[in-house]
Amino acid sequence: MRRVVVLPNRSGWPTPKRLSQIKADPLDTRLRIEAGQNLAAMNRFAEAMAQFAETVRIQPGLAEAHVLYGAALGQQGRTSDAVAQFREALRLNPSLQEARLNLGIALLNQGLPSDALAELEQISAVNPNHAQATQMANAIRARLAPPVMFR
Repeated sequence: MRRVVVLPNRSGWPTPKRLSQIKADPLDTRLRIEAGQNLAAMNRFAEAMAQFAETVRIQPGLAEAHVLYGAALGQQGRTSDAVAQFREALRLNPSLQEARLNLGIALLNQGLPSDALAELEQISAVNPNHAQATQMANAIRARLAPPVMFR
């Protein structure tokens, strides 16, 4: 299974102080996103999903939260749920390349290479220097191309 993009651990989460901050202000989506990112970076995806799910519940219009929740879902093999989160992120912010890249990866994981290619090509149209999208799109094109016949 291809890995879905998740942001790296930046702050040594979770520390008792940071956990107490979330308990003190459970509606602070910034802290929940930070917690989820760092838990995901430590491969603690169930806990990360809980943070992202709560963030989406608290602030459903936050596209970044949908991307991160989708990435954690994808890591757990819940690809259909991940696709739904990435699509919601794109509905909220159609220019969010991270959502489109992750959607392309999830669609590829679902066995939908043509759909994945369409998403990746949209990234390349906006940003031709996006290396990951370009590499993935080229690999999909090569796989979808008919075999060359000898004459």
